[in-house]
Amino acid sequence: MAGQGILIAQPSVEDNDAAPASAELDNVLAQYPCRGYSSVRAFLSRQPYLLETLAQTRTAIETWFGPDTPIILEATNDPDGSETSNELFVFIRTSADPEAALSTLDRFDREYWIGASRASRHKMNVTLEFV
Repeated sequence: MAGQGILIAQPSVEDNDAAPASAELDNVLAQYPCRGYSSVRAFLSRQPYLLETLAQTRTAIETWFGPDTPIILEATNDPDGSETSNELFVFIRTSADPEAALSTLDRFDREYWIGASRASRHKMNVTLEFV
């Protein structure tokens, strides 16, 4: 993670004739900066059920952390090729006091994420990234 740049997703002109699933993916990705855009896109292409959960989670993050809270996506890839250990991380970037931010994350987890995470089939994780 350290030292990796952040790339803002930009749908290409060539995607105009894409299938609805691809258009939905492009729409969701256009809302998030990504670390490793290609990896995130490939991961979400293989787990399309995460698109709705991701959109709902963004709304929940804005509710608990504020509407201007930066969010970054990153997909982990198992070097051994095991698909079962791959996961999408949703990083909530914050410069808030760590104790206050962790308290807010705890409330977010209890009041939203524990229930919502079932839909992610353990393929998505929401955590803090202190900046």
